[in-house]
Amino acid sequence: MITLAIMLLIGLLAGSFAAWFFSKTGLSFWQRVGVGIAGSFLGGAISSLLHGQGLQFETSGLIWSGVGSLLIIWGYEYYKKQNTPATV
Repeated sequence: MITLAIMLLIGLLAGSFAAWFFSKTGLSFWQRVGVGIAGSFLGGAISSLLHGQGLQFETSGLIWSGVGSLLIIWGYEYYKKQNTPATV
């Protein structure tokens, strides 16, 4: 139970940081938590690759969670920008 609470808290902090960094996202509370948790797994995978442990999908600390969350929101914003029809 404590682990779940800590994961939600880190997810909220990392997702809020990433949403603040990309201020136009307009994410809700639960979207920020979701992005933060997904970012934690992405950050953990990047960290394990950089440390020579192979590809391991595991949660990571606050810093790698923030990095992963930034990458997820950046990818979403890039995808949204590419798929927006041009206005004339």
